[in-house]
Amino acid sequence: MSIHIQMEKVLKQFHERVANCIDQIIKKSDGKTVLICTHSGVIRSIISHLISKTYNYHWNFKIDNCSISMLEIQDDFAVIHTLNNTSHLKAGIKYEGRED
Repeated sequence: MSIHIQMEKVLKQFHERVANCIDQIIKKSDGKTVLICTHSGVIRSIISHLISKTYNYHWNFKIDNCSISMLEIQDDFAVIHTLNNTSHLKAGIKYEGRED
């Protein structure tokens, strides 16, 4: 089995676990706002699942560290409001006594 096929199989299994989890969270949230803090791979799988119900778009999203992405789900339809926003990291942050 080639490495590409193995990696695709691993990604598909990973995506299925993430998709099942996010579906459960949406079902239990009952329309409430939910905050999920996780790494970029999970975020890419969540977004791919919510907009296409597949893992096919997993690598189409650039997700930076500490970025904010916001989605709204209504009746099994996802709308991306914010994707990979890092503006909060650049605005007047002090680092080692300096303001950058």
